[in-house]
Amino acid sequence: MLIFLLVALLAACGGEETGMDTPAGTDMPDAGVTDSIPGTAEITPTLGIDPTIDAGGTEVPPATNATVVNNNGDGENGNGDATSELNGTSWTLVSLEGESIVGDTDLTLMFDDGVAGGAGGCNQFGGVYEASGSDLTFSDIVSTLIACEDQDLMDQETAYLSALQEVTGYQMTDDDRLVLQDAAGNALLEFEAAANGTSNDNGDTGETETTTPEANVDDLERVTFAPGTTSAVLQGNLAPGGSQAYVLNIQADQWVEVVTSPVGAMRLTIAGEDGTVLRSGMGEGSFFRGMVPTTQDYIFRVSTGSEAVTYSMNVMVPERISFDPGSTSDTVQGSLAPFAAHHYVFSAQAGQEVFVDVSPPGMTRLTLFGVDGTVLASGMGEGSWFTGELPETQDYFLNLSAGEQAVDYELTLTIE
Repeated sequence: MLIFLLVALLAACGGEETGMDTPAGTDMPDAGVTDSIPGTAEITPTLGIDPTIDAGGTEVPPATNATVVNNNGDGENGNGDATSELNGTSWTLVSLEGESIVGDTDLTLMFDDGVAGGAGGCNQFGGVYEASGSDLTFSDIVSTLIACEDQDLMDQETAYLSALQEVTGYQMTDDDRLVLQDAAGNALLEFEAAANGTSNDNGDTGETETTTPEANVDDLERVTFAPGTTSAVLQGNLAPGGSQAYVLNIQADQWVEVVTSPVGAMRLTIAGEDGTVLRSGMGEGSFFRGMVPTTQDYIFRVSTGSEAVTYSMNVMVPERISFDPGSTSDTVQGSLAPFAAHHYVFSAQAGQEVFVDVSPPGMTRLTLFGVDGTVLASGMGEGSWFTGELPETQDYFLNLSAGEQAVDYELTLTIE
C-alpha cells in the first residue's frame, strides 16, 4: 500500500518519557559509526554505500527509480471509492472539536482515489482513506518532520491528526460544509471548501508544460544542508504565474524526498541537468520520493497558477546505514537541535528481525516505515525503541526528531 507521505508522525512533540522499558537484547555492541552526510556549502550527499547490499550483506533487488510514492490517484495507492462524492475534493478546517482554529496557517484535507493528504499547520501529512456511503475512515497517517516552535500550533496539529484517526463517518451540510464524525455521531472536524485558485490538488492550471533542464545551473539557487543534517527548508513568494528553481547535487542510487506547501497550490517539477525527468509536474501532486538514477545536479522547480503563493519546500536526502561485512549491527551518533530531525535509510530482507534502540530514552521521537508505505513505528507513543519482523525486502526509512530540548543521541540498529 502506497501512502501520500510516510515520513513521520507529529515530530516535534517528543521529549517526554514514554514509560516504556528498553526491551531485552537492545544493549548492543558498537559496530562502528557510519559517515554523516557532509555539511559543505554545496553539499554532495554521498555516503559511499552499495545500495544493492542490505545491512546483513545480502544482495537485494534494485529499488525503483524516480517516483516511488505519489498522491496522483492512479488507482494503486489506496482503497477509497473513486465514485465517492469526496473523491477529488479539497477542504480547509474551520473547527476542531467545536473550537476555532488558531494561527494564520490553513489546516487542510484532500481526497484522491483512496489517498488523503493535507497540511496540519506545522507539517504536511498523508494516509489512506476508505469511503462507502456516509462511512469514512483514515489509516496509516504519517507526516513530515518540520516542527513549529509555537507549542499551541503543535498541539493543534496533534489534535487534528488524532481526530482524523477517530473518524468513522461524515456528512455534508446544507451550506456545503464537510463534517467528520466519530462512532457516536459527534462532530470532530468541520471543513469548508478550499479556495486556492487551482482546479485540482497538483496546482495544474490547465496549461501544457514540459520539463526541460535549466540552461545554466550555476545561475540557480543551490540547496545547502547545515552541517550534520539531512534536510533543508526553502521558503519564498511567487507572483501569479511565477516560478522558482533550485539545484542540488545528488549521487546515483540515493533517495531524495521533496514536500511542498501549501498543498495543491503549486506545480513541482524535478529534472536532472542532463534532462532526465523525475517529476513532470503534470498531475503528480505536491510530494515526491524517489531514487535518483545518476550522479548529477538535479533541478527542483515550483511554479504557481493564477494566484500568488507564499511557499515552503522541504528537501531531504537520508543518510544510509550499512554494516561492516559479517556484522549484524551498527551504532550511529548524532546531535539534534530543538525541533530538528535526522533521517536514515537501510536495506533489509523480508522476515528479518530488526531492533532499534535510541538513547537517552524519551528524548527523541522514532518513526520507521518501508518505502512501500508500511508503517512500523508511527512516533505516536511507541518510545525510543522498536523491535519487530520486517514484512518486505526493501529499503526502510528511520527518522529521529527532537522536542523542545536539544539532544546528543546514540542510535543502535541490529538486523538478524
